[in-house]
Amino acid sequence: MAGEHLAQGHDALVPQYRSRRRPPPTPSKGCWVSNRWLIRRSVGSMCRNITTLRGLEPPATDEEITAAAAQFVRKVTGVTKTSDATREQVEQATEEIAQIVARLLDELPARRQPPATVPPLRREEVKARIAARQAAREEHERLHELGIEHTH
Repeated sequence: MAGEHLAQGHDALVPQYRSRRRPPPTPSKGCWVSNRWLIRRSVGSMCRNITTLRGLEPPATDEEITAAAAQFVRKVTGVTKTSDATREQVEQATEEIAQIVARLLDELPARRQPPATVPPLRREEVKARIAARQAAREEHERLHELGIEHTH
């Protein structure tokens, strides 16, 4: 069919939405999410990066290593929120990967240049978001304990 573009990846050939305004995303540009285009799924085109921990000053903390391991596990499994069926396996995998990463970071030689970006857990705006989320979670649990009606 004229004008029909196909995305090639491990999903096989998937016809994409035709538009006169924009060309389809090219494989070299990775994922492009829009309500008008299909996402090109491929191992080679991850939309988000895993945080670089090697060469940080001060060195990466256990919390940063665990967060990077959890991000990796979420990415490779596709499990964004754990359920009772997946919680144990995801936590075990995250723990094992965090141990491997910690050992690897200890064994690698020092970097000549620090990473170009600051890890998220070291950014003030991210720390503030995490603190606000934790406070909201604690307030929600307090409402449950007191038996006060609320919405979820």
